[in-house]
Amino acid sequence: MCEVRDCFLEAADDLDYPAPFVAGLLDPACPTPTLLTGPHSKAADRRFNVYRNNVTVSLIEALAATFPATRRITGDAFFRAMARFHIREMPPKSPLLFEYGQDFPDFIERYAYARPMPWLADIARIERAWLDPIMRQTQPPCCRTCWRRQSPLNSPTWSSNRTRRPASSAPPIQQ
Repeated sequence: MCEVRDCFLEAADDLDYPAPFVAGLLDPACPTPTLLTGPHSKAADRRFNVYRNNVTVSLIEALAATFPATRRITGDAFFRAMARFHIREMPPKSPLLFEYGQDFPDFIERYAYARPMPWLADIARIERAWLDPIMRQTQPPCCRTCWRRQSPLNSPTWSSNRTRRPASSAPPIQQ
């Protein structure tokens, strides 16, 4: 829960304005920053709530795009609720959207409603493990041969990682 003193400016310094603005975007318990006003100096609560909702929906969609199998397994409503709790607990730390969600598998492991699916966090880890090497590419490949050479499947890291099992508290599947 956000405290009012955390969301309002301590000093009247305009340079401090982004901190309460960002805090208020991710926590609905935070009031609208006092320096944010609407037309004719009216409070901008409704406008800020629309912006707050857009940020949350965008982050949920980013997680859904990163973890499509997790979303299909859990169903859309469950996934969106779980993602919303994740956003409140672990807001983005980087302005790069593709970096968001690196800690989502660990969150799933702790998420009480996902406990009946102890393997779900491992599914999310596999999905994230696929994305990270792709996003680390600094330059797009110029041709099919270059792409094959730069593919994460051909990297030594991928070869060594695929023999390791993801960390999980779930018992192994018996065949």
